[in-house]
Amino acid sequence: MSFRNRCSLGSFTLVGAVLLCWLGCSSTVNPRAAQTAAGAGGTPPSAGGAASAGHAGAAVADGGSSGSAGDAGGTDSSSSDAGAGGAPVTPAMRALDTLIFGDAPSESAHQLAAPDTETFMGALSQSARRSLPSSPPSIYGGSLTFTMKVDPTRRTYVTVKLWGEDEANGGADLGRMYLYVVNDGKDYQVGYRHEGDYVGLNVAGSKAPLAGRFFYASTLLPFAMTQGRSSLTLKVVSAGRIYPLGSGLAPAGNYQFLMSGKGRGVYRAYTHTQALLDVSEEAQGRAPASSVRSVPGVEVMQPGGAFYEGVASRKIASLPPQRWTHSARPMWSTWLRRTALLGYPGFRTRPSSTR
Repeated sequence: MSFRNRCSLGSFTLVGAVLLCWLGCSSTVNPRAAQTAAGAGGTPPSAGGAASAGHAGAAVADGGSSGSAGDAGGTDSSSSDAGAGGAPVTPAMRALDTLIFGDAPSESAHQLAAPDTETFMGALSQSARRSLPSSPPSIYGGSLTFTMKVDPTRRTYVTVKLWGEDEANGGADLGRMYLYVVNDGKDYQVGYRHEGDYVGLNVAGSKAPLAGRFFYASTLLPFAMTQGRSSLTLKVVSAGRIYPLGSGLAPAGNYQFLMSGKGRGVYRAYTHTQALLDVSEEAQGRAPASSVRSVPGVEVMQPGGAFYEGVASRKIASLPPQRWTHSARPMWSTWLRRTALLGYPGFRTRPSSTR
């Protein structure tokens, strides 16, 4: 047998062996992997894996739909035995404690102190509280201080229920909400004040985050503050919006604008030990009807379209003088620059200083 034939036979044998091995492995269940997927002791995995514990925004089970704090909700009523993605709701996914703002018995039971705030009947006929400007106005508005149950041995989350259309009446001027833990007469801020991976409780934007529905903003309490405790005093403070550049436009060069108007309504506060919070028994609202526009169409993205030509013209105007390797008369200069910019094959540029 020639050397070439022996090599061909050896390659065929090797390929066959690899194929048989792959088939054998694919039909064999790895007990360790199966146990890991099912969770310790063969039980379903903990709901704590539904969202990153270190980030504000725990997932919320609302009876079949799931999402982060920015997109929870979507049904008016639903079964309480199914959570996000249809997963069964376990007792651990339910709240340790719930405070209903605007409800006198609930507020009294949680020892609520709420200076510079008001109660009102909000979305879906649910009661809520919102902050008012202080007198004289400062960067801070009203605050909500209350006592909630926490778990002494496990990490505890704090979640607040908010209406997804409040920005329609105030936009970014609704400001921000910061969470504090009150201990020994001092307020300890939870999370960064501006940006970062451990953000404030809520930052209002220019547009409504979830039209027609409630959404839930969550954050994780430091374990050192809950360990060995069964309850904790929490404080939600409203503040004016941040002025990112840090001087000039915000009053007298302050880092934040004054809280000069009413803040976002807060409907409920919860504590819970799983990142996935079951709120399936609460009304969530419905997404408004949507439609697909007929004009303009995809043609705006194609050569000759308004968007396409606008982007190309702006980019071309920002390019330094170039010399084209593809020979062309001046009348073709703009077209050649556009084709090179947008990645058409056959055209390359090099700086004019190279010659």
